[in-house]
Amino acid sequence: MRIFILACFLVATLAGCGSASGGTRTATAPTQAATTGPPATTSVAATTTSRSRLASACSSRARRVLARYGSVHGSPFTASSGAESCHFESSGGGPGVVVELDSAPQPYVRMEREQVEFWQNVEWSHAAARASPYPITGLGLGGYWFPLQRRLLTTDGVRLITIKMRSGSSAPAARKSLATRLARIYLGPPVKPPGY
Repeated sequence: MRIFILACFLVATLAGCGSASGGTRTATAPTQAATTGPPATTSVAATTTSRSRLASACSSRARRVLARYGSVHGSPFTASSGAESCHFESSGGGPGVVVELDSAPQPYVRMEREQVEFWQNVEWSHAAARASPYPITGLGLGGYWFPLQRRLLTTDGVRLITIKMRSGSSAPAARKSLATRLARIYLGPPVKPPGY
């Protein structure tokens, strides 16, 4: 009798495990794939579409803004980092500007890391507080102005945007204001990174 009960138990257990593992997993696997597949594809397509609408480094809008300070000529080039860039040269005492549009991964993380490292160098070298980067609110996912370098750094989560004010005799506040205005031309819709 004991052998009969044990045999029934083994048959029921094996049949149950086989049907549970085979039927349930097989039925759910395609559903999960179908659920997770399309959103990833849509997300990539949306990012590609948004990138195609972003302003190029030698944007005509940037040229029009800078033309108010004198005639402007934009020369495209590739930065040592591989970033799409443009050097706007101005005649008549207007500002010279360099724009760099870096499309490498994790632009927000790289922006934050750069400002922290720069700030630490200022602290360790005992430089004046005016050398520290200043945060700029309401610009992309955030931004920083580096006063001694006359440089603005911001991102929309797709590109790391750098605006360098190379020449011109305008006051520091005016340089920062113009750099911020130019940066807005290059920012696209914000793409927030995980944990933002």
